[in-house]
Amino acid sequence: MPTTIQDISEKEFQLMEIIRTNDISTQRQLASHAGFSLSKVNFVLQKLLEKGLVKIGNFKTSPKKIGYAYLLTPKGIEAKSKLAVSFVMAKLEEYKSIQSRIETCLQSMVKDHLHNVIFTGPFMIKDIVDTVIANMDIPIRITGFCENWKELAHVNTMNTDALLLSDDGFDRLKEIKDVLKHSSLKIVLLWD
Repeated sequence: MPTTIQDISEKEFQLMEIIRTNDISTQRQLASHAGFSLSKVNFVLQKLLEKGLVKIGNFKTSPKKIGYAYLLTPKGIEAKSKLAVSFVMAKLEEYKSIQSRIETCLQSMVKDHLHNVIFTGPFMIKDIVDTVIANMDIPIRITGFCENWKELAHVNTMNTDALLLSDDGFDRLKEIKDVLKHSSLKIVLLWD
């Protein structure tokens, strides 16, 4: 029965990538690169060998070689490539979904006349927010940024309408309000 990309586990994919990009001649090296136990590598490697995705190449002719190396078979290269494309496509769909959720939140903020915003959360999410604002021509301006809600005490809230919260602060709204003291900022949860 032919191997499909659904038949390849994440750990198998990881080992295949390590084998593809490194000269691996022992399971101990493979375990070290992957961060797996030696027994886990042995188990996963056996499955890859059974599926015909990996083979053991013989290099005994060279005196400096240990004697063998793990290599991807043509079938393994094809399966890994298809899985990589599938993974990238799934991540792109996830990214589009995140963009859509952010756009919905920002459009709602515009309807509520919240145009000057302090963003609190990971820089990577802020980057997506900035991209959505620019691409969708949303009339919102990020006036301040902090990666953690605890940093809010050091952010200038003058001329700011709202705090857009995208971090672990959801459960700490009371503490966030205390940090903002008597500010009239509206707190908007990005993932609400």
